[in-house]
Amino acid sequence: MKNILCIIPIRSNSKGLKNKNILKFNKKPLIVNTTECAINSKIFKDIVIAYDSEYYKKIIKKYITHKTLNFFKRSKKSSYAKSPSEIIIDEVLDKFQNYDLIYLMQTTSQFTKPYDLVNSLKKFKNSKLDCMFSAYSTKKFFWIKKKNICFPINYDFKNRPMRQKNKRYVCENGAFYIFKKKGFMKYKNRMFGKIGYFEFPEYRSIEIDNLNDLKVSKKILRLNFS
Repeated sequence: MKNILCIIPIRSNSKGLKNKNILKFNKKPLIVNTTECAINSKIFKDIVIAYDSEYYKKIIKKYITHKTLNFFKRSKKSSYAKSPSEIIIDEVLDKFQNYDLIYLMQTTSQFTKPYDLVNSLKKFKNSKLDCMFSAYSTKKFFWIKKKNICFPINYDFKNRPMRQKNKRYVCENGAFYIFKKKGFMKYKNRMFGKIGYFEFPEYRSIEIDNLNDLKVSKKILRLNFS
């Protein structure tokens, strides 16, 4: 698969953390860090930043100029807070058509490394998958709250197992998704067919969606733990 496209969607007026895509993390805006990660992996024929703000585009251009970098102006339909990512993926693929494999990267995951992209591609090919998501695995005990009552999801509290012996569960971390273009065009969904996952360590799986996430991420960065 030589024709690989990376799509990085960004939207202004974010709710949980205002203008989070252009907030600085490790001295650069989140979107710049994510874009540089994609460029440095050297696996993409093209990288498309799908934006809705000319101001955002201007900021990105201050930091990056690269032959693989493209910009795509999102439609109003794909720019709402509740618009599924599949809408913008469909819009981008309508213009950027000659690709076999698509990566969808998200700026909220700031601990994604170029080698994650390289190694996930190797695993994707070797496992002969149709799509893949990044994730971390855990043996933690999960509960769900209904009204004012909690119910266990993945264990029997009457026969509490040792945590080490609990079943291992996989949790999406939102860093990236990989999928074949042909399958996406058929199902209009990033998930279809034979699905696999690429594992991150849990401490690199934090998503920056609010101020607390940002503070925790900066602490991890200061500890040089990533």
